[in-house]
Amino acid sequence: MSSFRFTDSEQWEQFVSDSFYPLALTAAQPDFWARTRLAEMSRGIRVAEIETASSGLRRTPRLVASSPSDDLLFLVQVSGHALIEQGGRTLELTAGQATYCDPTVPYSIVETHGHQIVTMVPRYEVLSPGSGSAEIRLRALDLSLAPVRVFRLLAEEVATNPGSGHEREGTGVANAAAELLRSIAVLASTAVVDTRPWSHDTQLRAVKDYMLSRLSDPTVTMERIAAANGISVRQLSAIFGPGDSPAAFLRRERLRRASADLRDPRFLGVPVAQIAARWGYLDPSTFGRAFRREFDTTPSMVREQLTVALREPGGSSDSVD
Repeated sequence: MSSFRFTDSEQWEQFVSDSFYPLALTAAQPDFWARTRLAEMSRGIRVAEIETASSGLRRTPRLVASSPSDDLLFLVQVSGHALIEQGGRTLELTAGQATYCDPTVPYSIVETHGHQIVTMVPRYEVLSPGSGSAEIRLRALDLSLAPVRVFRLLAEEVATNPGSGHEREGTGVANAAAELLRSIAVLASTAVVDTRPWSHDTQLRAVKDYMLSRLSDPTVTMERIAAANGISVRQLSAIFGPGDSPAAFLRRERLRRASADLRDPRFLGVPVAQIAARWGYLDPSTFGRAFRREFDTTPSMVREQLTVALREPGGSSDSVD
């Protein structure tokens, strides 16, 4: 087993390219970091346990052509998430899910962070002769499924304690891993993908639900929102209609919740900057300007009104309207 830690995104790009197959780094947060443990089984199976800050990677057509791969990638998302695009499909892999990806087809990991277990396995170990990967790639599988759950435990054990190298023991583990990966591929090939056309109202509701679930994430972008919902950025703007926009909706909902916190006595001791960060505003000045434009007052004035109201006789501990 080999362990590595990185704080330089370019070194991380070089490492993953050398360890698996060439990839291009497309994004990384300023204080990027990553750490990983690598282990190899017999039968050409490699396992990496990875924890990383927010970043993006891409397998471009040029890299596919210049550096072909005979492997499949199996990704288990233990925590965090990964937004992946390949072959006309988009999948947001959330904690507790797993999926296959095919390095012989260009793909983008638009954004990923958290704890993942990445396995490279020769495709002949997984696919039947003459079959392709189209039916299994980017199909989300829950870790509640027995083969997926058992494989995760096996891969974690291999990455953490690769063993003494006893040949018979190593072969047995690799055989078990290959059998599990084949079973998982069968599950992926039968997974139902919902291709029903959505009505405008249904799609708008789905987009808003997605955005509301990520109000505290300062890294969320219109591109990521669109990709997660299987639409383009232009389509994302169009479904909000005239007089509104996805950016305006995101801003309103963040500010509305921040305002509620500022008016809540339970948050009286929480600094304004911390409340701002709680709702996706890492820069207090940006938060203050947006708050004034939205409510024609400042966060500090709202906080002062709450303080005065609580000092008055009969002041309530409930939120101040």
